[in-house]
Amino acid sequence: MPAIAITKVGTRLDAPSLVLRHDQTDPIHLICALRKADNTGDQTFEDVETFCAEGAEAPGSTKQALDVEVLWSYGATGAYNVLKPFENQLVSFAFLINGGNAVAVGNPELSGNCYVPFIPFVRADGVKKYMYVPLSFKINGTPVSTTVAPAVYAGHTGIS
Repeated sequence: MPAIAITKVGTRLDAPSLVLRHDQTDPIHLICALRKADNTGDQTFEDVETFCAEGAEAPGSTKQALDVEVLWSYGATGAYNVLKPFENQLVSFAFLINGGNAVAVGNPELSGNCYVPFIPFVRADGVKKYMYVPLSFKINGTPVSTTVAPAVYAGHTGIS
């Protein structure tokens, strides 16, 4: 088999789209309030040692999360007041690399279900500083990554 060379062109996150509760009539769209986004995974390995494979291990379960940092705000559409009612609830999510474009090979969407974490009231890092709150949305089950339209949440591209 021939080797596959990995492309050297990088991907910038200029306008990622994270939508919570996309299957509801009032989805929560986190786009302009996001500062950071990270799909993290904690994979375990299981002991499969035998007399023929001393010290062998095999992949076990993987726990995934969407770790984000949100510009914190209040008011009717502020992150605190919008997210707080869903704290500790299992909700649907869809994350698109570039929310301004349709799903494609170069613009994949990750979707599934996640738990809304504890929503803190305040997180101040200094005097007269804006608040940026890290949130970790624990993914329940195995998320689906797709590069073929239509997207799970077609409204990604409808947001300005």
